[in-house]
Amino acid sequence: MVDLVPIGPRSILEAYGPISMGVFYSTTADGDEGSKGWGVCDDDEPEEYTQTTCGGPGRELEITYLVIPYAVEANVEVRLKLKDLGFRSRAVYGKIKASATDYGNKSVHLFSCERGRSWSVPSGSTSILPLSPSVVALPYCRQLELHVEVDLTVITTCDNQEEDKNLKFSLEFTRGIRSQEREVDDDQVEVKITWPQHEQPLYAS
Repeated sequence: MVDLVPIGPRSILEAYGPISMGVFYSTTADGDEGSKGWGVCDDDEPEEYTQTTCGGPGRELEITYLVIPYAVEANVEVRLKLKDLGFRSRAVYGKIKASATDYGNKSVHLFSCERGRSWSVPSGSTSILPLSPSVVALPYCRQLELHVEVDLTVITTCDNQEEDKNLKFSLEFTRGIRSQEREVDDDQVEVKITWPQHEQPLYAS
């Protein structure tokens, strides 16, 4: 079993009443494609669904998704400021995930980048990581809580020699906490949460 990181949608899915979801996949170099759809009904509590479909000869796709009947959206922004090392080039890869109590043991991948596709970061200036999605749905309640897990590796290259440094930590956010920062050897990571200004929930996410 291999965990695949979704490449979309880039925003929260919203619906009024019953919804359905379709999965389109390609499993071979020849472009063998297929699709599968499921229906989901509203409930009073967040509910996790897991569905399995054939992904080609000898392959199965297991799709897990969470339906939140009444939800609000929180925006996440991650700023990265790497210390200036002169002419040395720097790049970042790794993962950033978000989760909430009602997510169970699942997380939303906000940033997922492999080493071979590492993201170039200028030294000495602040960069905003390209999160996708950058919006997280939370169950509508008075006490909003969000857990953000950062696991990034900074690559510093000089004279064809590479040096890696890990930036790994977890942060807990509530409505009263909007920004937190961590620093490792003068390299800084700041995570900012924009909580909903209005508490009117969405019907489903």
